[in-house]
Amino acid sequence: MTEVAIVILDLDGGEMLERCLDSLERQTLAPKRVVIFDNGSVDPVAGRLRPASLPIEIIRNDRNIGFARGADQAIRATSEPYVALINNDVVLEPQWLENLAGRLEERDDLAAVQSLNLQPDGMIDGAGIAPRDGRIVQAGHGSPLESFDCRFREIWGVSATAALYRRGALESVRKGGEIFLGLLETYYEDVELAARLRREGWKAELLDEPLAVHIGSGSEVKLAGRAVFLRTRNRYFIARIHHGVGNIPALLSEDFRAIVRSSARLHARSVIDRIRGIVSGLSGTVAARM
Repeated sequence: MTEVAIVILDLDGGEMLERCLDSLERQTLAPKRVVIFDNGSVDPVAGRLRPASLPIEIIRNDRNIGFARGADQAIRATSEPYVALINNDVVLEPQWLENLAGRLEERDDLAAVQSLNLQPDGMIDGAGIAPRDGRIVQAGHGSPLESFDCRFREIWGVSATAALYRRGALESVRKGGEIFLGLLETYYEDVELAARLRREGWKAELLDEPLAVHIGSGSEVKLAGRAVFLRTRNRYFIARIHHGVGNIPALLSEDFRAIVRSSARLHARSVIDRIRGIVSGLSGTVAARM
């Protein structure tokens, strides 16, 4: 029997977390365990969950330690051969887990697999991570569903928005004891992990079925300006750590255009946070992570 652990990070997710868990209860393949990492919620998860049939375990942290360290801590609490990472703002179709696990069992060279993730309006939210033109993007983002027409396709890497990983692959690329690079805190940590997996010869695949809906990030609102800083900084960190995964001149060009747009809209805070992210990303210490 296929054994899968589910890992969900939550930071005051409220009804979003409940909808995510409701969709897990309807899975045609039942998870062996569901670990919810309460990443410093003001309203602790343990006190607000409705009774559920899922085998839920809650790990509580008193402060937000970021996605990377939180996911690592939760994964260490599991032992199943497959580990799914699911955002608390994702709703899954009933066959999501069964179809993804089946694909990992069919191909032992796959480190991870994801389905097409949709936006609530039915457009594609993401079809995998794709370095493109010196930037790092979610393939297919904003495209109509009809633009994808094959069942399986190899992709550069999976998005941790909703993906299933092979534990053996994750363990094979641990770096300094970490699966996700704690240095990154939040944003693009799945990109850095995908780069390490590819370097070790692992593959990733898209199951071209619309089996997950990504409602939208609530955590970004809580991070406020720090979200802009981290998103900006981490792209430069990754470009410096992994040759070819992001091109610094292309990233600078993209950020310069974003700064101009924010300036025109008088969004001074966004301009300051993006500039701070660029400076930190280009000057921060990453050599030890190479």
